[in-house]
Amino acid sequence: MGDPFAQEKVYEALAYFSRNVKYAGKLKLFKLLYYLDLLVFRRTGNTVTGLRYEAWPFGPVPASLDQEFGNPESELHRRFSVERHQRIESEFEVTIDTDPEKLEAYQHTVRHIPGSIRPRAPYRHRFLTRREQLVAEYLAEVFREAKADEMTDISHNKFGPWKKAISRGNKVGSQSASN
Repeated sequence: MGDPFAQEKVYEALAYFSRNVKYAGKLKLFKLLYYLDLLVFRRTGNTVTGLRYEAWPFGPVPASLDQEFGNPESELHRRFSVERHQRIESEFEVTIDTDPEKLEAYQHTVRHIPGSIRPRAPYRHRFLTRREQLVAEYLAEVFREAKADEMTDISHNKFGPWKKAISRGNKVGSQSASN
């Protein structure tokens, strides 16, 4: 993330969303940032964060921010307490002879605990414009109770923004390949 002012907006938006939505894991926060950028861009022609999103299987991912999540020495980790997603399995030995009913029961013992981030300092509104703040408030209200996979379903539906973006990208890619 190059522009220091845009970087401050990213951290402010992350702090706002992490305080105002449930299940504020990395995937959900990426989606909220994407929607924030998309809605503000539609109104103004400029994004809020300056992040560049890449098409990953679960939707738009700001690769530079994803790298920060993975680097414990990053500015993100300095400003936020970052808990990674966990997969917890009960100890159960599966063999070729495992009873199908026991296998079914085993599948329900795998739990996923989504990651989360929490600002180390109290949230302060300093960098987002009033318009950007209103859009963030709207998104927090709409997606407050949603889990990341539910948001994935919305953005990946037939007419959702991510399907449209991927479709346009494939058309552009095939046109440039044929030239």
